[in-house]
Amino acid sequence: MASVPGLGAIPRRLAVDAFWNLFGRLEHEQLDFKRGVPDDVRGTIAAMAMTHGGLIVHGVDDRRNVVGPRCAHARLLDLDNRLSGG
Repeated sequence: MASVPGLGAIPRRLAVDAFWNLFGRLEHEQLDFKRGVPDDVRGTIAAMAMTHGGLIVHGVDDRRNVVGPRCAHARLLDLDNRLSGG
């Protein structure tokens, strides 16, 4: 089974080459790339929580271009509120 780096091993900023060296380019059951924060992200979180855990990396498009997350602060607050049951 492929693995993902622990959160403590992920620097706050990465060059693109360093990003791909750390994560690899293939998604697997513990790694999911998302361009932004989709409405159905809770399903991905639940699936990972019920297996071996994992990371959802936002800011990577379907062609494996690092585009950065398109997520407004209000969207992040809304997501946090929905995930925490508030």
